Amino acid sequence: MEKFKPINNEKLFLLPPSITDFIAEGHLARIINEIVDTIDVSEIESRYNTLGQKSYSPRLLLKLPFYAYSTGIRSGRKIAACCEQDTAFMYLAAMYKPDFRTINDFRKNNIPFIQKAFLHIAQICRELGMCKAGMRILDGSKLKANANASITKTKQQYEQWLKKIDEEIKIILDHAAKEDRDEDQHYGTTKGITFKTETKNQDQI
Repeated sequence: MEKFKPINNEKLFLLPPSITDFIAEGHLARIINEIVDTIDVSEIESRYNTLGQKSYSPRLLLKLPFYAYSTGIRSGRKIAACCEQDTAFMYLAAMYKPDFRTINDFRKNNIPFIQKAFLHIAQICRELGMCKAGMRILDGSKLKANANASITKTKQQYEQWLKKIDEEIKIILDHAAKEDRDEDQHYGTTKGITFKTETKNQDQI
């Protein structure tokens, strides 16, 4: 009798798989996906025209950096690489593979809107009692507040929290811009080295 399960990398699925099947219920990527789908992006959409090649949806280009920043990734090149090899990014990208120039240009051209959208996402994560998850964008700061604790906050405390989050989101966007500039100097117009991400335990997010 064989001791081990057989290994077959060419094994076929009985039915065509969906990338959604590989993202656990309650995963941060699912939550970000649902929140961003509620954001009004008409301000950005109005700048696009119908001529030429179709563009990526602004919502898609919001989901990718927010999830990336929430998990410690800043570089547009690394985000682009993740869209090719990380299931959470593949899910958020709807299996598209935007290149780093598209990701970086979207950030550079829409910083005020992105900052406002990220603040909105952070507020919703807080209201859902997900501060530890949603606030990983704050460079790993450990916010232990939960939904019940949030309810007890005064208006002044809440406004102070909003101001702090807004300032730190700006810092993260500045860090992302610097990392992209540094990589442009190092790699030029090429996409650079392949970036490998590590799967994080949801308790650590």
